[in-house]
Amino acid sequence: MTESGRRRDRGPPPALLLRESFRDGDKVRTRTLANLTSWAPERIEALRRALKGEFDGLTGDLQPVCGPSFAVLFVLKQLAGRVGLRRVLGTERGATLVLLLILARVAAQGSRLSAVRWAAHHAVAET
Repeated sequence: MTESGRRRDRGPPPALLLRESFRDGDKVRTRTLANLTSWAPERIEALRRALKGEFDGLTGDLQPVCGPSFAVLFVLKQLAGRVGLRRVLGTERGATLVLLLILARVAAQGSRLSAVRWAAHHAVAET
């Protein structure tokens, strides 16, 4: 009980749903697109602002930039760790280069030169 005599717990909080309304003949119907109840308040506010169009035109003259690809090499490195390949090869510089050649061969089959070219487009140093 709070000081005013009311119960503090009045059940679960209301669900926050992203809905779409559409017309089906003469009736207006709604369809739930997503349940946003578990989202952080900051994300919900950002989505609300984006749906209102507050972020339209913010880019101005900026052009989208695509950086080096990260996911392929990261996933392959995790798989190499799971099967024990990284443990077998070791942690020396030469072993790391051998691991890169193996992962590049799995991702994009080709020669060692093509592996070096492939590595130029992927986040090798970061991974």
